[in-house]
Amino acid sequence: ATGTVSTFSDNWNVTAGSHYSNQLACEWLIRAPAGKAVEVRFPRFDTERNQDYVRMYDGNSTSATLLMARSGGYFVNQGPDVSSGEYLLVRFTSGRSVTGTGFAAEYRAVTPSCSGRVELNATGTVSTFSDNWNVTAGSHYSNQLACEWLIRAPAGKAVEVRFPRFDT
Repeated sequence: ATGTVSTFSDNWNVTAGSHYSNQLACEWLIRAPAGKAVEVRFPRFDTERNQDYVRMYDGNSTSATLLMARSGGYFVNQGPDVSSGEYLLVRFTSGRSVTGTGFAAEYRAVTPSCSGRVELNATGTVSTFSDNWNVTAGSHYSNQLACEWLIRAPAGKAVEVRFPRFDT
């Protein structure tokens, strides 16, 4: 994965109106450059509810943490799913009978929103920190985050924190 948006799908063909096949087991292993994470969003999604699943794992195997499991259809304005490291495994499985029109996915490498604890030093001037929220891109924070910011003040000084933008 690079910073450029790339795509993959279950061979969904909008012009033919085709459906994916039964009994599929497909995997896509996406790797971002070192120090980056993988972001995936689904502009199209239609699978048999509770039977045909797209699952995403936070690593390079199905033994990694499950980030997401989806079936059925959903609104495409749902926020992206983001890995915690450079690998993200996507697995699609279909059952034996009913199929849908399938899915299309977009992915790219991104700077991780936050990872663990970030230590900051207060200097007496206004500084900022965030979860990498980008107002121009209209982005959302990622799922399954656990972020901490430790702000250290010089001896005898205090830290003042203000949130000019806060939306969860």
